[in-house]
Amino acid sequence: QLYRIRHTGGESQVRIPHHMVGNGWIYLGEYYFNAGSNAASGSVVISNLRGSATGTVVIADAIRFGNGMGSVDQGSGVSGYPREDENMRYWIKANLGQGQSTSLYNGGGNDESDSWSAPGKMSAEMNREAAGDIFDRINISFHSNAGSGSSRGCEGLITGDETPYQEQLAFICGKQVNDELVALGSPPLEVSFNDRGSNVTYTGGYGEISGSYYQYEMAATIIEVAYHDNASDALIMRDPKGRAAIAKAAMHAVVKFMNQYDTNHVVPLALLPEAPTNVRAVAVTNGQIALGWAVPVNVGNSQSATNYIIYRSTNGYGFGNPISVGNSTNYTITNLAAGTDYYFRVSASNAGGESMPSEVVGCRAGTSNNAPRVLYVNAFDRFDRSSNLRQDLTAQNWDPPGNSGAIERVFPRWNNGFDYVVSHGKSLAAAGWAFDSCQTEAITNNQVQLTNYPVVIWACGNESTADETFSSVEQTKVTAFLAAGGSLFVSGSEIAWDLDRPSGPSAADRAFLHNQLHATYASDSSGIYAFTPVAGSIFAGNANGNFDDGTKGIYLVGYPDVLTPTGSGATAAINYSGGATAGITYDGAAGGGKVVYFGFPFETITASSVRNAYLADILAFLGPSLPPAPLKFDSVSVTNGNQARLVISGQPGVNVSLYASTNLTQWTSFTNLPNPTGTILFLETIAPGSPQKFFKAQSP
Repeated sequence: QLYRIRHTGGESQVRIPHHMVGNGWIYLGEYYFNAGSNAASGSVVISNLRGSATGTVVIADAIRFGNGMGSVDQGSGVSGYPREDENMRYWIKANLGQGQSTSLYNGGGNDESDSWSAPGKMSAEMNREAAGDIFDRINISFHSNAGSGSSRGCEGLITGDETPYQEQLAFICGKQVNDELVALGSPPLEVSFNDRGSNVTYTGGYGEISGSYYQYEMAATIIEVAYHDNASDALIMRDPKGRAAIAKAAMHAVVKFMNQYDTNHVVPLALLPEAPTNVRAVAVTNGQIALGWAVPVNVGNSQSATNYIIYRSTNGYGFGNPISVGNSTNYTITNLAAGTDYYFRVSASNAGGESMPSEVVGCRAGTSNNAPRVLYVNAFDRFDRSSNLRQDLTAQNWDPPGNSGAIERVFPRWNNGFDYVVSHGKSLAAAGWAFDSCQTEAITNNQVQLTNYPVVIWACGNESTADETFSSVEQTKVTAFLAAGGSLFVSGSEIAWDLDRPSGPSAADRAFLHNQLHATYASDSSGIYAFTPVAGSIFAGNANGNFDDGTKGIYLVGYPDVLTPTGSGATAAINYSGGATAGITYDGAAGGGKVVYFGFPFETITASSVRNAYLADILAFLGPSLPPAPLKFDSVSVTNGNQARLVISGQPGVNVSLYASTNLTQWTSFTNLPNPTGTILFLETIAPGSPQKFFKAQSP
C-alpha cells in the first residue's frame, strides 16, 4: 500500500507490504512539518490504486505524527519525558490498538522485568508469520555493557532459550561492529576501539531475546556495543561519530546475515555508499544553479556509488523534488526563480540502497546576472562529544557540559546540524543579497575562488583546535582575499583560542588573528550568552541579542571568546552584557579589506529578527551598495465589486508617486505613498459607471 507523505519539502512516497505485518505501528520515516495544520504540507494520503479496483482494500487504521510525551501513570504521575525516553513497557501500553492484549506489556512482574519481555512479545505481535520465511524479519537490541571496568569492546549476546539462528546472528553482529570500529581507528574516534578478534559473543540468561517471547518466529540478539564502565569505551559511546559507526556496522551485519543464511531469497551482498562530501552551490546565469560534490570515500565496508540524488528545499529543512543524475559529480538545475533562496543536499546510491544525505548548501540567484553576491563558507566540521548536553533528573532540564553529575545525552542535531547555511541564507535573503555556498574544501581545492565575491561569510561554529579554525592553507587564501580588497564576516566561539591562546599556536596563527582578523585573544569564555550593540558602532540602535546556551535548540556555544580589537581601524562593535568585547569591526584604515568578527557563532543567535538586523548592518558596512529594487506592480485586482486593489513593490524607504489616467495620455498625480517596508497596498473605491482607469508608479 502506498503512503504519500506531504511535508514542507513536497511529497515523499513510501510503500508498505501490509501482508507481512501483524498488529502494530509501522515507521514511515522522518520529515519536516510546520506547527499547526495544513493538508498540503502536513498530511498523509493513503492509496492502493491498481489496474482494477476489484478485490482490493485500503488499510487506514491510524496515522501518528511524532511520539508525543509520556502518558502512562503507574501511580506516581507521568514521567514528564518524551515517550521515546521511557521504558519499553510504557511505549507499548500507550500505543496498543483496539483489542490487543495487555499481556503484551504486562508480564506480571515489575516495570523493569516487564520491559525485558515486552520487545519480544510485541515483535511477534507485529509479525505475520504466514508471509515469507523466518529470514524476512530480525530483531536487534542495542545495550551498553558493564564488568570490572577493564573489559572493552563489542559482543553479540546469546541466551539459553535461543531464537532460531541466534548464535549466527550474534556472531555476525559482534564481529562486524568489532571489525569496522577497529578499522576506523583514532582519529576519527577519540580513542581506538578494542579489538576482540573472534571473541565477540557471550552466552548467558537474557529474557529480552528469549525465543519463547518471539514465538521462535525470527532471529534475535542484543549487541552490547561497548562497556560503559570503561573510560575509553565510554568516550566512544558518548561520541556521535562512534554511535553512527556502530549503527552502520549493525546494518552491514544484517545484510551479511541475510546473504549468508536466507537460501530461499538470497540477499545480494550490496552495501550502500557513504554520503557525498565537499558539496557546493553556485549561481551561474539566468537563474541556473550549478551543484558539485566529491565522490565519497568508502569507509567500513561501504561500497562505491553508482548514482547521486539531489534534493531541494525552500525552507532548508524539508527536502523533496529528487533528481537522479547518474554517476556524475556535478549538475546544473534550471528553471529556478531568481531572488529565491534554495537549499540542496545530495545522497549517493547503489544496489545496496541510498546513503545518508550530505551537508546542506544554499544559493540565491540574483535578479540580474551581474548582481553582487556573497559567498557563505561552512568551516564547522566538528562533530564530537564536546557539545553533548547534560540532563539532570528533572525532565528536559539541560545543563552545559561539565562535572555536574547530570546525564550526558547524545543528540547529533545539537552537536552539529551541518545546515547553518540556512539561518545565514534567510538573513541574506531578507537583506536582498544573492549568495552561493560551499565547504572549506572547495576553497582549499581551488574549486571556488574567494576573489569572485565582494563579501565572504566564514562560519566556524564551535570549530576549535581538534579540527582547526583556520588551517595554514585557509589562512593563505583568506589573507590573499583581504589583500585584494575583499571583505570578510567571520564568526565562531573558538577562533581566538585556537589561534592565540597563551601556549600552542604558531607565530603564523597569531599573526593571522592580529593582522587579518584584527583581534587579540582576551579570554576563553565570556560565560555570558547575551550581547548589546556598542554606541556609535555599525550596530547602534539595534536590539540586544542572545545566543544559545544549550537550551535554545540550536547548539551549545561552550566557550564564547572574549576579544580585544587590535590595530588601527579596529573597534569594538558588540559587547557581552557584562561589558567584555564580543565582536569587532575593522574599517580598512591600515590596509586590506574590511572585517567583522564575532566571538560566537552567528547562527546561534536565537531570534531571527535579530540575526536579520545585524547581518543587514554587516552587509551595509562590508559590501558594495546594492542596486535599488525595481519598482513594479505585483498585482492589480478589484475587490468587493468596486474597490481597486494595487500591490506595489520597490526599494524600502523610497516613497512612490502614483499617477492615474483614463486615456493613457493625460496623467494626474494621484498621491505620494510612503514605502518603509518595500511593499505598498493601495485601495481606491471606484464609483459604478466610471470610465476605465490606468495607474503608473514612479520613484525619485
